Amino acid sequence: MSRFAPSLILALIPISFILGTLTININILLITFFSLYIFVKNKEKFKFILIDKVIFIFFLYLLLNGIINSIEYILFKKGYFIDYTVIIKSFSYMRFFALYISLRVLLELRILRLKYLYWTTTISVLFVSLDLVYQLLNGKDIFGFVSPYPKKLTGPFGDEAIAGSYLQKFSLISILSLLFFLQINKFKKHLLVLFLISLITFGIIISGNRMSIVLFFLSLILVSLNLQVVKKYFLLVLSLILILFTLTFKFNPDVNNYFKNFYNASSSIVNLYIYRITGIGNDLPEKKRPSYMHEFDNGIGTWKMNKYFGGGIKSYRYNCPYRTYSSPEERTTCNMHPHNYYLEILSDLGIFGMFYFLYIVFSTLKSFIKIPKRSIEKYIAYPFLFILLIEFFPLRSSGSIFTTTNSSIIFFALAVIVSMSKLAELKSHNN
Repeated sequence: MSRFAPSLILALIPISFILGTLTININILLITFFSLYIFVKNKEKFKFILIDKVIFIFFLYLLLNGIINSIEYILFKKGYFIDYTVIIKSFSYMRFFALYISLRVLLELRILRLKYLYWTTTISVLFVSLDLVYQLLNGKDIFGFVSPYPKKLTGPFGDEAIAGSYLQKFSLISILSLLFFLQINKFKKHLLVLFLISLITFGIIISGNRMSIVLFFLSLILVSLNLQVVKKYFLLVLSLILILFTLTFKFNPDVNNYFKNFYNASSSIVNLYIYRITGIGNDLPEKKRPSYMHEFDNGIGTWKMNKYFGGGIKSYRYNCPYRTYSSPEERTTCNMHPHNYYLEILSDLGIFGMFYFLYIVFSTLKSFIKIPKRSIEKYIAYPFLFILLIEFFPLRSSGSIFTTTNSSIIFFALAVIVSMSKLAELKSHNN
């Protein structure tokens, strides 16, 4: 079996995110298959470390949690489930442990060549950005997709308004891989990176994914604070972003109104929570509260129904009480998830699951800190570190953490960081 095949399959991941969930799951299955084959032939060369076992216990907890919650309904009619979604999703979610451990095996045994992933990511990010520009100018993208949203562009994602989120998640891999590994004249390299950042910024802005532009900007700040090579021209990057945003904001009325609404809604949410916590300011009537406020309230209300262990993954849609936790007279609507990672983990897995998952994240960050500076392992791990930090930025609205796209990104990042830490450790012992 060719050792090139796993690298090729991994390189298709950014493309599979464009093609859809089915393609991502096929990729996970293929990566798992090749990893199992290679592990059987080289099992004496790979050793499971503590963090691997900790992550396995997390998945075991998640599985048992789903089984117990489902049994409580089936046997005792306790809870709000009306089907077997929770137990089915709990079993199917184990595929992300398979993805994590497969990447650990392939990376630690040096089977994977990540340079192919860097190239396909860069090409994919460029393609999505340019396709959004094309859709802006022509009313449809190059495949003929017309955005169904009046103030958002979807590009190659058809009827899903996730183009900005896609660019925000994958952009750091392409930007940092160009900076670290592209062997060309330094001036040309920096010029190319500046162009890529500008194009990505414009693409996210016109996509209408407002939180994505905030997170992208925040990720650039984090990168500049940690990497000297970026810090040198951060002010130039900041100026370019501000110019692009100002011009787009001024000349595109849809973008103008959309971001004004985003600012007003964000201000209302912050002020309302300040009022609830401190009593300073004023309350807002239920009908005047931003929609995300209702979803956050429902997330808190759902968590309070099962504080310690939650209701099992994907149970929020059944357990959500359809009322705000502050007043039983005020009815709200419940979405499929509370649009915040922390609230979703709390409502689905409880306080115990939340603390355990945060322990995994902090243990992974600790592993990254141990990697020697200016080592190849550090450079490889950097973009995945920033992806992980931005994914768990607490003051944000988000999709569901338990979806295929978000879970794939998270456990991909965890696997790369842990593997680079282990490889750096092995290298130091050999030296």
